[in-house]
Amino acid sequence: MALELMRGNEAVAEGAIRAGCKFYTGYPITPQNELFEYMAKRLPQVGGVFLQCESEVAGIVGYLQDDEIGYLLLAEAAGIDLRLAYFDGAAPAITALLGGHVDVLFCTVADNYTQWKAGKIHLLTVMDPKRSKFYPDTPTTVELGYPTVISASTRGIAAPKGLPEPIKKKLLEALEKAAKSKEHIEKQEAAGHPVMIIMGKEFEKYYWESYEVAKKWVKKVRGAIVE
Repeated sequence: MALELMRGNEAVAEGAIRAGCKFYTGYPITPQNELFEYMAKRLPQVGGVFLQCESEVAGIVGYLQDDEIGYLLLAEAAGIDLRLAYFDGAAPAITALLGGHVDVLFCTVADNYTQWKAGKIHLLTVMDPKRSKFYPDTPTTVELGYPTVISASTRGIAAPKGLPEPIKKKLLEALEKAAKSKEHIEKQEAAGHPVMIIMGKEFEKYYWESYEVAKKWVKKVRGAIVE
């Protein structure tokens, strides 16, 4: 192997990358500017993600919704702490991102699909175990070394407690047929919405698992506000 001369901070950065580092976030400040600049150049070359947080402002769509919970999961796993700017809807949040008013935006994959297709934004990661079919070149949080950072925006349909079994069975059959229809899937995918159909007991299990994750963070955030 040929010898290569580099500065100390550059050697630290290269050593981290060769040890498996796939994600780096920070902002330029002495004495680690060389580390920052090296990571910005090298990480994309090895399939990693570099996130500059010069003003450390992250855009969040809604308050204590799935987007913020996704940020909280990443903040805990990666040890980051960004200032949050809340937006009442995806449209103003994406406008703020395009205008440089926030450095990064946490939102659903469908929220930014149009701007991404137009080449106006760059996706950093998808919070899912598998890569999105809409963004096949974008690494997942699991790939970047954060297996616990999984967040999704899910829609479900509920019925009153005590619903008679025959009616419940008929509703499930009708809903499954509609959800799996070619027309429904094509419309969803045209808008950048990934489709994952979960029915009955499987959805109930998924719901309560998601509820426990959300409950933890809602309690933590509200407790911090009270304190």
